[in-house]
Amino acid sequence: MSSSTFDFTLYLATTLSIRPEILEVEVLPWGYTNLTARASFKNPISVPSHFGYPDLIQSVILKVAKPFMHALPSYAVPMSRQAVEARALRILQGEELDTVAQALGQSHPLKVPKLVFHDTNSHVIWMTDLGRSRILSDYILYESPQQVTIQALGRMLGCFFGGLFMATKNPSKEITRSLADSRHLLEFLTSQTERVVIDLPDGINSESTALLGRMRSALDSDVNQEQCLGMVDLWPGSVLIDDNGECGLVDWEHFGVTDPGSDLGMFAGHLHLLVLHDGAPEGTAERTTTFISTFASSYFEAHPGISARFERRFLIAHGRSLICGTNVFAEAFQESTKIRAVKAGLSCLKAAGEGTGIDHDALAELPPDIKRGVEHFLLPQEEGFGTVSSVS
Repeated sequence: MSSSTFDFTLYLATTLSIRPEILEVEVLPWGYTNLTARASFKNPISVPSHFGYPDLIQSVILKVAKPFMHALPSYAVPMSRQAVEARALRILQGEELDTVAQALGQSHPLKVPKLVFHDTNSHVIWMTDLGRSRILSDYILYESPQQVTIQALGRMLGCFFGGLFMATKNPSKEITRSLADSRHLLEFLTSQTERVVIDLPDGINSESTALLGRMRSALDSDVNQEQCLGMVDLWPGSVLIDDNGECGLVDWEHFGVTDPGSDLGMFAGHLHLLVLHDGAPEGTAERTTTFISTFASSYFEAHPGISARFERRFLIAHGRSLICGTNVFAEAFQESTKIRAVKAGLSCLKAAGEGTGIDHDALAELPPDIKRGVEHFLLPQEEGFGTVSSVS
């Protein structure tokens, strides 16, 4: 789907009753699920009263939803994702679930877009513009930030997610009813992971078949008392860093029931691909490991305690992301690098075991930098989720 399938300029001019020449539209390249654009105005403007948004806007982000994925039109996705994102932003703005807003208010400053308007007729969601930024993976790769900056970002994000997961443990059905069903996205990621392994030059063997089956069986596994609310699709592309080092989180359309191990495993797995990146600038591995270690320590300060279930689901999500994430770096990875990433992912799936504990021999097969990063999350078991109350 190209930008010509939706005329942002005409839509804005009609909706806001303004002349087209006073606005500028830039279609953004990172719209994977939705066609996304930034609209900038020559002067700050007010929006129609029925939007319910009181502030003037100088620029705004628009996301257009279709019943398929923008970057992969052959794959159908629920249109309900816009309503999910709108509600997620309301929750994070403190309009619902006061406990969440209070918990997150204690963390380091982290920007989340504010909902401006959800146009259900045109399937367009409007949100505040966090400004021109780089996604986290590009920031680590190409900006060469100082160690103190990397540590500050890790602390900020670790504290945020620790607070979010803690504040939303055991959510009630009343809360989750109108949020995303994570199984849809996880089924897509699992299928993509299987495809990557099958398409390898050596194909698939009995061991990799069994490990992929282990990953797939986790889709139907009950997370029980470790349920919480999260992004579900938590990867470095959701984290934006601006020129001042300020951090923002975007793309909340999959916000729904998850568990900490799954979200954190996915995030760390994608980041660990930077360690394998062909031609990565000098210091990339060090910056990545510094970020992950600081992120993990800050997360556990905000959300102490893990379980064997956390460890297993972390390893499964981490392995899936190492494999599936090679698609993100398809142009940067040589075939040999892709194979290394897939082998590391399969080692994580093997290490997850069958529910009887971690296979430490399999962990030892990981590249050293990835092994150290994984071990930051696999701490000795502590008292965790069983004693907390539900979010209602």
